[in-house]
Amino acid sequence: KPKRKHALTTEEVTRMVVNLPDTLISKRNKAFILVGFAGDMRRSEISNLEFEDIAPTDDGIKITIRKAKTDTTGEGQTVYIPWGTHKETCPIRALFDWLTTSGVKTGPIFRSLAPSPFGYTITKRGISGATIARIIKELAETVGIDPQKVAGHSLRRGCATEAAKSGASLIRVSRHLRHKNTDTTQGYIDDVNS
Repeated sequence: KPKRKHALTTEEVTRMVVNLPDTLISKRNKAFILVGFAGDMRRSEISNLEFEDIAPTDDGIKITIRKAKTDTTGEGQTVYIPWGTHKETCPIRALFDWLTTSGVKTGPIFRSLAPSPFGYTITKRGISGATIARIIKELAETVGIDPQKVAGHSLRRGCATEAAKSGASLIRVSRHLRHKNTDTTQGYIDDVNS
């Protein structure tokens, strides 16, 4: 049986993002981590997310995932993210802060940043899945988590585990993960009784 990566908890994700400096790169990183966690998103889904894929709803945002691992027919999948309870960890506020600061109004949302004499310049390219995984590892290490135990998948596993711990049914967690089979979902959830 393959060894599963660490499932990041809400508390760990909070520690990873609350003390980030008020910089362009930190705003981007905070936004993709919180959106990825709240939306149970794969790193490829985060990196492929485009401005046109987001729409406001009465209680949050709706994200259309155009390409997903389990979407074999290419119909697209939908994820709903509500407003967060706490301002400093609200995924929607973090996303809007990044969009306002970056000026992104079309195309890839989470973009690569190129070093420049005055900090960073925003490119037109989406951030890569490998970069997302590296940043998650780096931020996990800053809060005392072994980076070898963490991967891009740690956000997805963490959200599933936290939902199960809070009493969400397996079917509901499976729906949010966009799994067709609850057996697959069970593999994402750490032992909630430990």
